[in-house]
Amino acid sequence: MSAHPTRLVFTRVRDDEATELATWLAEETWPFHARSRWTSEAARDAIRAGNFSGSSPTYWVARADHGRVGLVQYRDLEDVSPDTDFRLRAAYRGRGLGTRIVEWAAGHLFTTTDKHRLAGETRVDKSP
Repeated sequence: MSAHPTRLVFTRVRDDEATELATWLAEETWPFHARSRWTSEAARDAIRAGNFSGSSPTYWVARADHGRVGLVQYRDLEDVSPDTDFRLRAAYRGRGLGTRIVEWAAGHLFTTTDKHRLAGETRVDKSP
């Protein structure tokens, strides 16, 4: 990573961005997720069902120099320990962005809600 890491910008996915979100999900393969491949239609169905809003608010992750590179999704905000889901486009994986995204997600949750815990899963290849 460079001495001056690229600034990441986090913005909430708006309801009027459903088509853009569906396209974004369908453009990539997500090998570290239960659903590794989305079709645009399946993504639109999930968005319509509220899987990326309500108790599952979702945020775009953008790099100022590259546009949208990732997604942060909180799931089950009504739980004591909400779960999180992080997605990075393949071209940006393995560059240290995940650590910065997790730090933002925890800080954002802890300062904007009454939550004190954040749940998530770690892939086996990310173990020390």
